Amino acid sequence: IELWKSDNNGVDWSRLPNVASSSTVIYGDSTLVALANGELLVGYREQHPTLGWSVRVSRSVDHGATWGFGGTIHDWTGGEFVGAPAFNLLSDGTLQAYYDSEAAAPGADQYIALKNGAFNAGTGLWEWSNERIVNRTGVGGAGVRDGMPTVVNLGPDLDGVGDRLMVVVEGIGVTGGQTHNL
Repeated sequence: IELWKSDNNGVDWSRLPNVASSSTVIYGDSTLVALANGELLVGYREQHPTLGWSVRVSRSVDHGATWGFGGTIHDWTGGEFVGAPAFNLLSDGTLQAYYDSEAAAPGADQYIALKNGAFNAGTGLWEWSNERIVNRTGVGGAGVRDGMPTVVNLGPDLDGVGDRLMVVVEGIGVTGGQTHNL
């Protein structure tokens, strides 16, 4: 997974060291977040020929000069797809990861799952828990194959206790075995 940086508003770009590399795993769907403490996290999907799919995190504490394994959002699934992670920071500092998940859905459906992340200083890894689902309902009776989530924080909720969030996804329905955009 390549990483590029610009120090002048995107006019010029320079290459940084790879975030991850492997001769047996195919990477894709990478996303990047910068935390308030300067830490950088890259989330990405992995595809292994026998283990299936996973969603992993790489971590840098030196502005991208070096990278190490940072944790597992969703471990190997066998044949069920997981991928396309997207990060979101809540106002209380909680880091969330949203991702495509066939593993969380029945049959041929695919849902957008999300988990909360917490850094474990003892292991040096981000740990992910409390899986929830964004949408389980197809439009017009269709199956659900939502994918590629992007989330934004719209600020405090009406009670001032939490955040109002909005997620946009590619809406794919399945009717009679045929997929179609919604």
